[in-house]
Amino acid sequence: MAKFTKQQVSEMCERIAPKHSFESKLIYAVCLQEGGKDKDGTFAPDMARLEQGFYRRYVEDNLELATTSEILLAASYGIMQMMGLSLKEAGYFEWYYGQCNDMKRMRLGSPLSQIAIPSAIDDYVINLDWMIEWGCRWMDKKRKLANGQTVRMLGLWNGDTSGKYANEVLNRYNNL
Repeated sequence: MAKFTKQQVSEMCERIAPKHSFESKLIYAVCLQEGGKDKDGTFAPDMARLEQGFYRRYVEDNLELATTSEILLAASYGIMQMMGLSLKEAGYFEWYYGQCNDMKRMRLGSPLSQIAIPSAIDDYVINLDWMIEWGCRWMDKKRKLANGQTVRMLGLWNGDTSGKYANEVLNRYNNL
């Protein structure tokens, strides 16, 4: 599985974050907060976290997908730990399907098939630029909901209303 150094992640944030009007240092701080790291200090984007409460609240009774696909959408992935459902809502799976050649699309069936979702997630966690790009796209939606307020935006990103998560990210940001 692909692994990325802090320098690679930082450089990708510098390249992609400004396209979405984000300061690269803030996006990198989110990556540092969220991205699982191996013992050698590299990012391990294939680490997934199942969010059982998220599954029950947002996925279980709200989607008409195969159970395995629903479970994949209730986990978070990659450098920024994007929720699978957030990737779906941001349009990632349709985008991914559109990137595939005709033969692969025929094999996948549809963007949200029980074959396409794991394939799209597997490719997502090995493409650093995709993880930062789609993370920035989703963060932009949160920024709009938060009326540009950074602390609120970070809380919406993480689902935290206490401010603890935002403080942790901003502490990382300030220490960069």
